[in-house]
Amino acid sequence: MKKYFIAKGNDKIGPFSLEELKEKDITSETFIWYEGLSDWQKASSISELSGIISVPQPIQNQQYINPQTISTTQKNSTELFVFLAIAYWLVNIFINNIIAFIFKFSSIGSYINAFFGVIFAALPIIFALSIKENKTLRTIAIIIGVIIALNILYSNISTLFYNSYYGY
Repeated sequence: MKKYFIAKGNDKIGPFSLEELKEKDITSETFIWYEGLSDWQKASSISELSGIISVPQPIQNQQYINPQTISTTQKNSTELFVFLAIAYWLVNIFINNIIAFIFKFSSIGSYINAFFGVIFAALPIIFALSIKENKTLRTIAIIIGVIIALNILYSNISTLFYNSYYGY
């Protein structure tokens, strides 16, 4: 009676009888050796094992992702980011000019401007975090967003100190 050995990675396990081998979930790619073979062979090449080779079950819920869909999604993320950046820039300028015009001769204008500056400082980072699909664009957008936010905060804080120091 033949005794079979199975190769599992670097481990050689066995010996097994043919009946015991049936319980081991042998696939066509499993390497088998028994006395009389010169080298390890795939189970598919050993004729007496053809009845016990198990066919691997297909993986359930596989989804095909079309590469064209990925590039379209990344393009949409880029377009959205560019649109939000331009809209942000325009709204920021618009609100700052309105505040400057309405409160031209009042000290409260600099405080209102600083309040909106804090809100506008957070928006570039929020825009950057909204990018989900393209990690490179997201990283670049976060870096740019932080630079813009720091610039806005610095200019608003320095304006407040300047205005409070000179009595505006």
